[in-house]
Amino acid sequence: MNNIVLNIPHSSICGIFDGGKWPHNPHFINKVVRRVTDWFTDFLFYSDNPAVQEVVFPYSRLVCDVTGTDEGSILWPAQGGYKRHELSDSEHAELLDLHQDYNEELKSYINEDSILIEGHSFTGEEVQCDILVGTIDWERNHDIVDIVKHEFEKSGYSVNYLFNEKFAFEPSCKSMFIKVNRRVYMNHSTLTLNPNSRQWMRWFGCLNRIYDKLLGQEYSKTASK
Repeated sequence: MNNIVLNIPHSSICGIFDGGKWPHNPHFINKVVRRVTDWFTDFLFYSDNPAVQEVVFPYSRLVCDVTGTDEGSILWPAQGGYKRHELSDSEHAELLDLHQDYNEELKSYINEDSILIEGHSFTGEEVQCDILVGTIDWERNHDIVDIVKHEFEKSGYSVNYLFNEKFAFEPSCKSMFIKVNRRVYMNHSTLTLNPNSRQWMRWFGCLNRIYDKLLGQEYSKTASK
């Protein structure tokens, strides 16, 4: 069955100090947590279309980064000049299991006809465009990336391609990344969502068209060429 699986790995701030064992320090929160969290992306990419399934990691990436590909990128030892407190052997093993369990759950939603989309955010300090799109396999996935890029541009968003990204596992289906500049949907200083309802109509109208095209007849025609 054709479906879209949304991987939202970095939207949570849960577990940073107890499970993650990071220093309970306001400067750490302001300097690191604010920067590395993909704020509100579970809301940003959500759709009530039953063919769009959202899988959200319930803990902060500071606890365990489920997009990591090796131990150092899964369990960060330090970040922003702050060191994580030492993990016991059992705590270390439990967090690695958390990474494996989440990715196994994610795979369970995927079949050969699925489209896997990993959703993130970024700050305007990193890149000036509104949206970044990309994939780990351009030859296989350029069609869906181009559809998404075109639809965002039709709605007035500036879009660039994203390179050098990796999934935690090799997807068995078509797959891509979408990263959204936080200025598009929130105030990063106050960590609040954009109150402008017209901007949200624009965003969700565009997003739903993207999902419909990827799932529908127009995508099937494009993919079959």
